[in-house]
Amino acid sequence: MRLVGFHHAGGSCATYLPLVEELPSGWDLLLYDLPGRGKNYTHAPSLSWESLVRTLVEHLRPWTDAPVGLFGHSMGALVAAEVGRALCAAGLPPVWIGVSGSSAPGVRVARSQQLHQLDDTALLREVALMGGLPDRWSEFPELECMFLGLVRQDLELVRAHQWFEPPGSITCPMAALAGTQDLWAPPESMRAWSDQTTDAFRLLEFSGGHFYFTGENLPDFAGVIFSELVGNIEGSALEGLDGV
Repeated sequence: MRLVGFHHAGGSCATYLPLVEELPSGWDLLLYDLPGRGKNYTHAPSLSWESLVRTLVEHLRPWTDAPVGLFGHSMGALVAAEVGRALCAAGLPPVWIGVSGSSAPGVRVARSQQLHQLDDTALLREVALMGGLPDRWSEFPELECMFLGLVRQDLELVRAHQWFEPPGSITCPMAALAGTQDLWAPPESMRAWSDQTTDAFRLLEFSGGHFYFTGENLPDFAGVIFSELVGNIEGSALEGLDGV
């Protein structure tokens, strides 16, 4: 099994590294840092969804010789959905797509819609309130300008997003994962993700805020991801047997 993780605005896939210790042996955790951060920090941030998705799909193709699941949080939820949609269109559907911390297409949450309008101080305060600032952030003020620039570029990318295909063009199971205290993507704002898939859909709620899956909550979160993936792999196998 291969689980692919896509990160939130202003972040990197380092957020998901603790999952390595929680997933079964023999599973691969594939983490792709979007251009401008992490291992790809020397690359210019992507300003085009089309080119970004095309690049990600090409990176993933060699890994589709085993079952692949996609998970994305916040901005990463949009990335996971679009990459999953492209893989479905290419005849390489994931076994499961998990979208987390991002309201469904067409659903507007006032607090998250206003982020790009905030000045630097207010934006940092909101990101800190979400839990999206690294530990000991205040010890490295020289990184503030770089971080804010990256956050604003990512927020502009989110604002520029338009769905490439109509609802229902994802043909694999999906789940929307939400923190019950998330002010930016509350659970009810995520229910309409069900319109994006022709397959099964589940809304999964977790206690916590926007980054509900971090810290001491990680083992429970990993257990849910494991159950979702295994359940859908087994379901696909049974469907194959039905057709024999």
